[in-house]
Amino acid sequence: MERKLIRRYSKEIKEKVVFAIVSGELWLEEAMLLYHIQDRRTVIDWLRKYQREQKKARLSLPMENIHDQGGGERYRL
Repeated sequence: MERKLIRRYSKEIKEKVVFAIVSGELWLEEAMLLYHIQDRRTVIDWLRKYQREQKKARLSLPMENIHDQGGGERYRL
């Protein structure tokens, strides 16, 4: 029975891969080849985590920093 090697990637590598894909610099497959990542699910998991963190960051913005699109007035709830 063949054992699967579990690889650990540094935070820096994960960030480089995610930002390269999100920015459009690389496709997922290109990033996998460049950074020697064998399992596509690994990168997809990193991308999902990044998306969750971005959504969480947007939701945690204080309401006083949100402007309307028209006159630039601030609204506070």
